[in-house]
Amino acid sequence: CSDGMGQPPRDLSQLLPQGVRALRDPRHATTVLIGLAKKRQAANALSILGYMKSNKLETNFYHFNSAISACEKSCQWGQGLHLLDVMKEGAVSLTVVTYGAAICACEKG
Repeated sequence: CSDGMGQPPRDLSQLLPQGVRALRDPRHATTVLIGLAKKRQAANALSILGYMKSNKLETNFYHFNSAISACEKSCQWGQGLHLLDVMKEGAVSLTVVTYGAAICACEKG
């Protein structure tokens, strides 16, 4: 488990060489979030997810699962559980994978 800090959030343009417009493609957004989860960069994953939601871009369970996974790997279990609430409020389907990622986050927290 990392120290939970990971990399500090950066300007989204630094995280997305193709620009934030690339997040309009849900598959590309998923790929970016998975990459951040692998790098234990929960803060950056949450920044991207927040940007997507505030700009009314499509967010789905793949995006949230990846962000929850980033929280798990960064020992940010509280943030991971918060994302479950955000999913419920936004009527995003919670899957077995979603709950599994949240459970893993709590185990490591």
